[in-house]
Amino acid sequence: RPLHKEQHQQDRRVSFGTVVIREHRLCLGNNPACSSGPPTAIEWKPQRSLKLSVDEYESHTSSIERRSRDELVMPRQVREEMLRRRGYSRREILTVIQENARLQQERMKSMEKYARRKKVEDRVQGALSIFRRPNSVNSGSRIS
Repeated sequence: RPLHKEQHQQDRRVSFGTVVIREHRLCLGNNPACSSGPPTAIEWKPQRSLKLSVDEYESHTSSIERRSRDELVMPRQVREEMLRRRGYSRREILTVIQENARLQQERMKSMEKYARRKKVEDRVQGALSIFRRPNSVNSGSRIS
């Protein structure tokens, strides 16, 4: 027997029971999108986990104001110092920074090459579209 629409909508619910918070160690990353300094990442294996009910989690976090996007950006010096405290040498950090700079240059060259190719393709398509238009200037004449 089919359910009425209102009854069917009332029966569909989503609920959450627990929140698991996992803490990971910071490590030297490899993200070429990092604009300056060394990129950071987190190690794969968590150091510890904390399991809370949704109600417990919300009671702890409800009074905490969310940070803005700008507040989430970690300055270069802070990242370098954190990595140094984690045991990374200046040489290791510098090597990753240099590799990122090289990758960024490659990306720029690739984007410039794509932009030039796209510009040419757009011009060719524009020129070809003149010949495809039924009401174009050349529609009455034949091209031999």
